[in-house]
Amino acid sequence: MKIVILTPELDKVNETGIVNQLFDTGLELLHIRKIGYSTDRYRKYISEIQPEYRSRLVMHGGGFDMCNEFSVAGLHLTSAQRSLSPVEISKYNANRMSSSFHKWSEITSCNLNFDYVFISPVFDSISKTNYKAGVDFRGLDKMKLRLQELNRPVPEVFGLGGIDIPHLQILREHHFDGAAVYGAVWKAQNPATFVKHILQLA
Repeated sequence: MKIVILTPELDKVNETGIVNQLFDTGLELLHIRKIGYSTDRYRKYISEIQPEYRSRLVMHGGGFDMCNEFSVAGLHLTSAQRSLSPVEISKYNANRMSSSFHKWSEITSCNLNFDYVFISPVFDSISKTNYKAGVDFRGLDKMKLRLQELNRPVPEVFGLGGIDIPHLQILREHHFDGAAVYGAVWKAQNPATFVKHILQLA
């Protein structure tokens, strides 16, 4: 099972230092998801990540120009950005592309092909109050079968929302390819220790 970590939307103290520690533990992908970041702020953030880890970064909803400047791993489209044309998307030269959805039908009706997708919320949110689980796990296999029937690529599917260590086995039993973890990491006393543990269990 694969693990993706999302950054906090608002900066934490020594955040890039912590991110480097997360990669030291063996983390493969981290989504940079920020509110109101300028191009210069994205550039500063990435420049603080060790060069050997920059190819594991995904730009989540912003900073797409960094794909060319730093050769980051890829980009993650918001629901609004899914209306971008293939030509607009191709100019970023992203190695991978992903997006987030709330319903299985949204994935099958989307005309873009993604390497992986997030579906949320799979559990009650850790970081957001009143953000309750709303995904029917039984829909995963049906969604993949539908894409196969349409002769379209089947993306890997990551559960997002409220994920902590006890939830990994539940996702595994329902055939999820991975988990996207957010709140549990940044609320942990030692995020690097937490991520190391969750990677060992994945």
